[in-house]
Amino acid sequence: MSKMNTFFVLSLFIPLLLSCSSKVAGGTEAESTIALRVVAPSDVDLSVVRVRFLSSSYMSNGKDEKPWLNTDKNGKIEFVDVEPGFYTIELRYASAELALGAVEEIQIKEKEKKFLDSLSLFNLSSIEGQIAKGEGPSVIRIAGLERFVVPDSSGYFTIDSLPEGIFNLWIESQSNKGSLSLNVETGVENLEIEFEVTKAFILEDFEGFLGYAKTAAYLGDAYWFSLDYKRENLTPLWTPTSMQPFVGGKDCVAGSCVHLKDYFGFYFGSIDSTYILESVDTLYFTAKGSGSMVVGLAYGEYGDLENALVDTVILQKNWTSYAIAIAEMKGLGKAKNKNLTLNRIYFSTTSKNVFLDDISMAPLAAKDLEKLQMNLLESKKSEFPGEDWSKHDVLLKEVEGYGLQTQGGAGGSICIVKTEEDILQNEDESYTVAPGSLRECAMKEEPVWIQFEKDGLYRLSAPLRIKSFKTIDGRGRQVKIAGMGILADSASHLIFENLHFTSPAITEKDSTSRRALSIHNQSKNVWVDHCLFEDYPLVLMDVKRKSDSVTVSWSRFQNSGHAILLGLNPEIYHDTMEFFTAHHNYFVDLESSAILNHGNPAHYYNNFFVSTEDYALQCLNLATCYLEGNIFNVENTIKKENAKVFSLGDWLLWSDGVFEDAISKPSYKYILDKAKSSLARRIQMEAGPR
Repeated sequence: MSKMNTFFVLSLFIPLLLSCSSKVAGGTEAESTIALRVVAPSDVDLSVVRVRFLSSSYMSNGKDEKPWLNTDKNGKIEFVDVEPGFYTIELRYASAELALGAVEEIQIKEKEKKFLDSLSLFNLSSIEGQIAKGEGPSVIRIAGLERFVVPDSSGYFTIDSLPEGIFNLWIESQSNKGSLSLNVETGVENLEIEFEVTKAFILEDFEGFLGYAKTAAYLGDAYWFSLDYKRENLTPLWTPTSMQPFVGGKDCVAGSCVHLKDYFGFYFGSIDSTYILESVDTLYFTAKGSGSMVVGLAYGEYGDLENALVDTVILQKNWTSYAIAIAEMKGLGKAKNKNLTLNRIYFSTTSKNVFLDDISMAPLAAKDLEKLQMNLLESKKSEFPGEDWSKHDVLLKEVEGYGLQTQGGAGGSICIVKTEEDILQNEDESYTVAPGSLRECAMKEEPVWIQFEKDGLYRLSAPLRIKSFKTIDGRGRQVKIAGMGILADSASHLIFENLHFTSPAITEKDSTSRRALSIHNQSKNVWVDHCLFEDYPLVLMDVKRKSDSVTVSWSRFQNSGHAILLGLNPEIYHDTMEFFTAHHNYFVDLESSAILNHGNPAHYYNNFFVSTEDYALQCLNLATCYLEGNIFNVENTIKKENAKVFSLGDWLLWSDGVFEDAISKPSYKYILDKAKSSLARRIQMEAGPR
């Protein structure tokens, strides 16, 4: 190791340690010994100089298995019965004013007494860097030292308390992408690390398994699937709830495994994806059970038209490791074992007591790994519109549904929000609206296209009563609106685009809590698009008191009671003609329902309902609900009570239901997508601010 900037010199009288018999001086002539004596300035307390000896091949497991040992008051320590070999010595001195260290590698031979002197201490430093995005979790270690560093979720890491010098970093990919060995000098702050070789590819080890495929963290997509509750159609297991019937426990070797009852598999991408992997030649897994299990590597449409390489294994009562050579698998349909073509792997059995774990493929070349980066739908970041009114015209062309006629601030002026301030208190304790604020722009009487000069958190200290003919456009910016929310009170032609509503002013679950967005008192022609609503405890958004012609599209609703309240309970106010459209929205982590409709005509199409504790949709009190192409990944899909419901082409993953009440189809034009897993993934990726 190179050395520089020596702080002071320690004279070391060393023959080395590490046999666990840390005896003080006095071994026999036949023993290998290591003795250490520290000589330092008088202001250094020698008794707090710490020493640790480790085999030079030692790799830490993160548990600090080897303790530090202190020299005595004279700076001495001696060890005997040291096995021959290569060792790493680390010394550390620390006080309130000073931290120093040293690392030295030595070799000790049989019956040798090792003497070292003038070993120098250096100022302590660090190494900082990042594992490249998409490389998966890794562990960084230094041979011979107790260093075990796990980068954070973004790949950043810091290795600290190193003396100045050059160290050999051993970076091991936990997704089995291989290992790297790098010589790095301390003081580096922007080290970038990227793996090049994949030894094997772990599909899943099921440790801490919660439902979504662990491999998705490496690929950017991928999920487990089974058959639906009728044991017919392929059903993605998107959530912990849907995965729960397959999670093992007591019969697993450690952590979790899959309790395979019928049919279980893994998708590499959407159903439409197909990959040709030239380098993979073996599929590995462990299993136990009775009877046999069919293993398939498949592509194409599930069922009679699918193409697959298949093999059958005889199961053992104890956990057994299996390695299936792809070249020996039987081809079905168009599948050939010359090159591996697939988009899914499945396991099928007629036995009810089969367990599966540790599934991987090997080897996997870098070029094949690139193929497995999924057809990930990356949303393009929106652009700041500026003074280009054609971009407002383009925005209006995207409106569908009952809010089709919404004009927003078209034909008006542009108002740029330049401050995060809202309402200012004057010296005489009166209040004024902050110049350049969102409130100032929203309260103008004329049509206004509101844009934002910069990213920011715009906290509303009182409900913002927005005027008619306004477009609040957050495109090209990260705009968070917090506090008391926005209120449309008898206002018309409003567009809310690319906004993030969060952090309410009142968080207790009582009737005084504000909605993030409230549209009431005969407000009309409103469009909410690509917005994110979260954390308001009771309701995120409501449309009530004869408000009409509202469309909510491509928005994300999460972490609340109800997402959208449409109309009031007739005991309070009888709403009947609030025409409402919701399409391509994402609903997740809701304690009650996604949409609660009291008595109004509504059109719901291509929405993705992921997790609600109550029903996904409630149609009550003479409501008419027309549903098309929605995806319900919840057990309780639709509650119908004194209402009419018609459902066409909806994907009910975990329940059954036929709704064919006579309801007129909406007369406006719209683009309807087929409900399938690729649409679900698209909504999951693209709903919310862009």
